[in-house]
Parts: sequence; C-alpha cells; structure tokens
Amino acid sequence: MMKKEAHRKAVNLRARGASINEIASLVHVSKSTASLWVRDVHLSPESTAILRGKIKAGVLRSADLRKQKTNKLVQDISRDSLEFVTQNPLEANGEKILCAFLYWCEGVKNPAHGIAFTNSDPELVRLFVDLLHRHFNAQRESFVCRVHLHSYHNEREQVAFWSRSIVIPTSQFRKSYRKKKTGIRYRDGYPGCMS
Repeated sequence: MMKKEAHRKAVNLRARGASINEIASLVHVSKSTASLWVRDVHLSPESTAILRGKIKAGVLRSADLRKQKTNKLVQDISRDSLEFVTQNPLEANGEKILCAFLYWCEGVKNPAHGIAFTNSDPELVRLFVDLLHRHFNAQRESFVCRVHLHSYHNEREQVAFWSRSIVIPTSQFRKSYRKKKTGIRYRDGYPGCMS
C-alpha cells in the first residue's frame, strides 16, 4: 500500500472512530506513525462516542486481566505455601514464633488491654487460640469473645458460627459490637470480626 493511500485510509478510519491501535494494525504502520497521521483529524460527536466506548471497554478488559493475574498469583502462592507447610511441619518453638507473628500482625499493642486479637478469618483466629492455649498456658475457659457485626448480620447465628469455629462456648461471648452503618454493601459469606 502506497504511503499516501495508507495515510488517507488512516484518516478515514480515525474519522469513523477507530483507535490508534486499530489504525496501526489495519494500515500496517507503527502506532507512532498512525498517531502522527491522525492527530489533526476532527472527530464528530458520533465518532467521539465510539472511541470513548472502545477506551472504556479497553479499561475494563485491562482491569479484568489484572484481576485474573492477581487471582492466579494468590492461588499459586497459596498452593506453594500449603505444600511447604505440609512438608515442613513446625516444631514447638516454630509454633511459638508463629503465635508471636500472628499477635504482632493482628493483636492489640497496648499492654493495658491485655492480650487481644481481632480477625475475620475463622481459621486464623482458631489457630491463634490453639497456639496460645498449647504453648502459653492460656486456658480456653478464660477466653472472652466479642463479635463485631454489620447491620445485616444475625447476631445469634454469627455467635454460634464463631463458637463452633474457634471451639469456645457461647457462654464466653460478650454482647456483640454492631458497627455503625457505613453504606458498605452486603458481603455474602462475611462472618464479621472476632475479637
């Protein structure tokens, strides 16, 4: 295709709402050349709308690809971590260190409040309780629990759920804390936080 003809075709494509990538591909020139050729093309409102729609679709596709990439990375890390932990069980000192790390990440740092730990992952909370009981002589009957709930939660159901999850009777649960309405959407399956 002669350069003049390619240039004319690029201008026509742009006037109809084609993107730079589309023009470069259809006319067989680099994106920088396509951009240079069409930079002065006046776009009608219809062409502008078409182009904006393509940009929006591209942004959505890009966001979806990033999400897929992140999900795959999380799955890979989870798989590798599970494999490592399965093949390298912790000994007593390792479990104590793990308990300390969990507390450092999710525990209350003010000594006046004693030992307090808050998280929304039932397995993580149970692990912390188990490790504290097993290695630091914390008796299960001495734990005091409080569930932090949103307005859409059923308090009785969530207390029962957490009681089963961390193996502490409901008699050791204090009145649940209800978070103020923040406009946060309903999160299906979210159990609230255990403190």
